[in-house]
Amino acid sequence: MDFRFMSVVTFPFVKLGQLLLGLVLTLLRLAWSIIYTIILPGIYVGQFAYRTVLYPFVLLGKLEDLYIFFSFAVLIGALAATTAFSLYRGAVLVLDLNPETAVAIETPAQRSISEYREGRKQRRKSKSPWVDEFERSRLPPSPLSPLSPGRFEFPVGGTLDRKRDLMSQTILEEEDSSGF
Repeated sequence: MDFRFMSVVTFPFVKLGQLLLGLVLTLLRLAWSIIYTIILPGIYVGQFAYRTVLYPFVLLGKLEDLYIFFSFAVLIGALAATTAFSLYRGAVLVLDLNPETAVAIETPAQRSISEYREGRKQRRKSKSPWVDEFERSRLPPSPLSPLSPGRFEFPVGGTLDRKRDLMSQTILEEEDSSGF
């Protein structure tokens, strides 16, 4: 059998098949281009949503060292706080420092200005001269030197309040014992 005859007979069918296949592929490409153009904005929106959802995880991947450091810092802080709390509670129990059993401190009643003045007047009336003399003897004596700071009395009977600054104080010099 001669193969040349087969190629001559099949040649038009092959060309027709190639032409039909090319036409079908061209129509499919055209349909795909139209469909792709219609759904392309949806694809971009989907990619954006996908990247947006994954961005925090990508960021955590980049900051992994800090994440581990802060995690251990939190664990160590919690452990230290638990230890401090346990020691505090133990000290409270051992030393019996429970605030519920503590003695309450009584605060004096609040008085108005008029009540205070009235009480002061009554105390002044009730004092004897001997008590006044006793209180005066407890006061510090007036300074003897006019160079000392504070309040001192003049022989005439007047008083003078001196300012407490550097110029009113005596400056004592030290001797140099270094030998130079």
